[in-house]
Amino acid sequence: MGSTALKNKIKEFGSKFIDNVSFRSSWVMLGRKGAKTGTVPEKYAKQYQGRVEVDTVILSDYRTGDLQTNVIGPAGKWNQLNLGLSGNTTNFILTILGSSGLNYDTLLSTMERKTVYDISSIDPVKYPYLKVNLKLSSENIKDVVKVDSLIVDYLKPPEIVISHQATSISKDSLKQGEVVNVTYAIYNVGETTAKNFKVNHQIVRADGFKIMEGGGSIDSLKPDSRKGNSFSYDTRNLSGSYYFVVNADPDRSLNEIYIDNNLLSIPFYVKGDESIPFVQLRFDEIDIFDGDYISSNPDIKISISNNSIIPLSDTTSVEIYLNNKRLYFKNNSTINYGYSNTNPKMVIDYKPILEDGEYLFKVTAKNPNNSQLESRTVQKKFIVSNKSQLLLVYNYPNPFSDKTYFTFKLTQIPDQLKIRIYTLAGRLIKEIIKHDSDLNYDFNRIEWDGKDEDGSDVANGVYIYKVIMKKGSEIITATQKLAIVR
Repeated sequence: MGSTALKNKIKEFGSKFIDNVSFRSSWVMLGRKGAKTGTVPEKYAKQYQGRVEVDTVILSDYRTGDLQTNVIGPAGKWNQLNLGLSGNTTNFILTILGSSGLNYDTLLSTMERKTVYDISSIDPVKYPYLKVNLKLSSENIKDVVKVDSLIVDYLKPPEIVISHQATSISKDSLKQGEVVNVTYAIYNVGETTAKNFKVNHQIVRADGFKIMEGGGSIDSLKPDSRKGNSFSYDTRNLSGSYYFVVNADPDRSLNEIYIDNNLLSIPFYVKGDESIPFVQLRFDEIDIFDGDYISSNPDIKISISNNSIIPLSDTTSVEIYLNNKRLYFKNNSTINYGYSNTNPKMVIDYKPILEDGEYLFKVTAKNPNNSQLESRTVQKKFIVSNKSQLLLVYNYPNPFSDKTYFTFKLTQIPDQLKIRIYTLAGRLIKEIIKHDSDLNYDFNRIEWDGKDEDGSDVANGVYIYKVIMKKGSEIITATQKLAIVR
C-alpha cells in the first residue's frame, strides 16, 4: 500500500494529524473505524520535540479483554515492567514475548497480579524487542477494570558514531610508495556499553573494486566514551583514486537504532610511480666495451638503482637474457641477488660457465610499478675464448718524450707477462714484468717512463720492444717498434 493510500485509510479511523507525520516525528492515536476526523485521542509532535502520549478510558460490556502493546525496543538492557491496574478481575494473564526478528518467543506468562515485574534477566542481545500481552476477564459484568499504565523500563542499546570531526588523513594526495595514515574516533552515544563489536577497514578503488579489507574489534565502549584508532597502508601497489572506508559493527550485533553514522569514507589519490631505473653492468668488476674478451667463468654484477620511494622487493621487475634466451631466478644456482633500501636497490651476481663464442647479454629493468613505459634496457656484446691470444699490441704516444703506454688485448690472463725493450743493436735496456693479478681480460695498459734499468733517461732514437706472454707451458710473443724524441 502506498503512503498516500495508507494515510487516507488511517483518516477513516478519525486521524487529523496523519498528514503531518514525517521521519522521526512522534505520533500516537487510538482510533476506531468510521470515527469522524478529530474525535479520537491523538497527539503529534515534530522531530526532536520528544514523545507524545494519550490517556483515555474505553468502556465496554465485554466480560473479557485483551491488550497487546506495540513492539517495544530495541533495548540495550531490560529493567522492569510497571503495571498500573485498578478494578476487580476473575482471571489475569500477563505474557511477555521477545524477538530478534519476525518470530516471537514466550519469555514470561504469569497469572500473578503485581505492580512491578523484574525483566532484567532477559538477554537484550537475543531479545532486543518485546511485546506485552494482557488478558483480563471477570464473571461479574458490573466489574470495571482499568489499565492505568503499562510501562516497560529499559535502557536504549549502544549507539556507535564515527566522528568526521575527529578524523584525519596524513595526505589526500600521495606519491606511490608513501604510507597513508588515517586516525579516527568511535563514540558511544547510547545508554549501554557496546561490547565485542568489530571495526572493518577497507581500501576501495573509485570504481568500487575492493583492494584491501582488514580491521579488528573493540571489547568494550562505555556510554558517553570514545575510542581512538589509527590505520596505515603502504601505497606501493596503488595508483589512482581510492577511498579509505571504516565500518563500525558491520555485523550489526549491537542492535543500534541508527546505523547510518557507523560508516566513514575518506577519499585520497595516489600518483603512479614514473621513475626510470638505472642499470649498471660490470664483468669481474670492470666496465667492458662491446666486443671485449671476458673470462669463461665471469662474475657478472648487475646493479639496479632508481629514484623511486618504492623499494625493490622481488624479481618481477628484472629480466635477464643471454643470447636472447631468458634466464630465470628460480632454481638457478648461477644467480644470487639481494635488496637494499638505498641505491643500488638490487644487486644481482650472475656466475655462468661459458663456452667459446660471441655473446649478447641483456638486462631489462622496469620501474617499481612494473611499467614497460618506464623501463631501461642495457646490453653488452662480448667474446669468450679459451685459446690464449695476444692481440692489438701497440704503444701510445709513439713517438714520445717522457712516457708511453703499452697496450694490448688478452683472451686469457697469463701466469706472467714481460715487456722487454731493446736497442736496435739488440741490447736489453729495460724489462717490465707483470703477473696474473696485475692483468685483465681484454684491454690492458702498462706505463713506461722512458728510463732504463738504472733509472736513467733513454737516449733519443728507435727501439724494439717485445711482449712475451706465458700461460702454463705456452708462450706467445709480439714485437713492435717505438721512438723517443725529447
